[in-house]
Amino acid sequence: MFLTRRSFLMASGAALGAGGLAELLGPQPAREPQGLLVDCHVHLFGVGDADSGCFLSARQRAHPNFRLLRSLLEIEEAQGPLDELYVARLVAMLRSSSLQRAVVLGQDGRYDAQGRFDREATGVYVPNDWVLRVCERHPDLLLPGGSINPQRADALDEVERLAARGVRLLKIHPPIQAVDPGERRFEGFYRRCAELGVAISVHTGTEHQAEITSTAHCSPARLELALDQGCTAIAAHSGMCNFFDPEDFFADLLRMIRRYPRLYCESSVLGTLGRFRCIPQLLEEPEVLARLLHGSDFPFPSHALIHAPRLRPSATLALSSERNLLERDYRLKLELGVPAEVFERTARVLSIK
Repeated sequence: MFLTRRSFLMASGAALGAGGLAELLGPQPAREPQGLLVDCHVHLFGVGDADSGCFLSARQRAHPNFRLLRSLLEIEEAQGPLDELYVARLVAMLRSSSLQRAVVLGQDGRYDAQGRFDREATGVYVPNDWVLRVCERHPDLLLPGGSINPQRADALDEVERLAARGVRLLKIHPPIQAVDPGERRFEGFYRRCAELGVAISVHTGTEHQAEITSTAHCSPARLELALDQGCTAIAAHSGMCNFFDPEDFFADLLRMIRRYPRLYCESSVLGTLGRFRCIPQLLEEPEVLARLLHGSDFPFPSHALIHAPRLRPSATLALSSERNLLERDYRLKLELGVPAEVFERTARVLSIK
């Protein structure tokens, strides 16, 4: 979303109305983060037009987000294969951002009762081999984050294969992949992840960007099984929801963090339009901030205008006109008061050097 003169004046007025001159001048971020800054939640994305193996279902291509993301990334069909253009945009934005590295994630599909891939039921698919190929081309910037639905018959073999290729983070997406990560039959999968030093990142909170089965398994409490097997587990999105969602899983996260020292959470998607209440809520919980990692959920964009009452107008203007989606998300969180330690912690937790 780019700022017009009229919307800037409206945002400035909102800031003044919310807090007067003190809010207009606004608090500066405490300090700039230092060291190796890593975004732990960046998506690869594709339609399979570059021998990537990716695909989007017809339903997903018809989703408004598909057109929105192409527009934000300035990708036109006539320019060439979408899959390669997407990688080029990601690399260019990362190089020109304040971040040094990004963990790019695959997206496994759905599986039937025998553990066989169910393409017909899968809406979004980004294979691990495409993630590995892309990261091998940009080893100075991109780190491979695999995706394994633990329902698949070869889940243990795939963990072994990816760990041998240097993957240190795996993504599980319960509502999109139609899997309950808390099922007892996955104990061996999590135990092997722990033995290999592979952390797991599990989607928690609601999901509105793709077709889902339900939100029944979206609580951070569903990570208990993995944590009991010794895994380092990350509650992606910190169990948080949009303002209009009837669910609320944040209390579950807080309870789990008090019990499990190897449980972390992250800030991806929390700067977006529907989650404007989330970062202020995080800032009120020191126990959560002490386990929080930085993630953007690229390419899904953060929005500054919705946070205008909490921002200096100059920051609202700068952020709303920022075309680099990675930088916009990073700067917005700093401006809202996310501590520098959050951005510095990601590399340490994931053993990235």
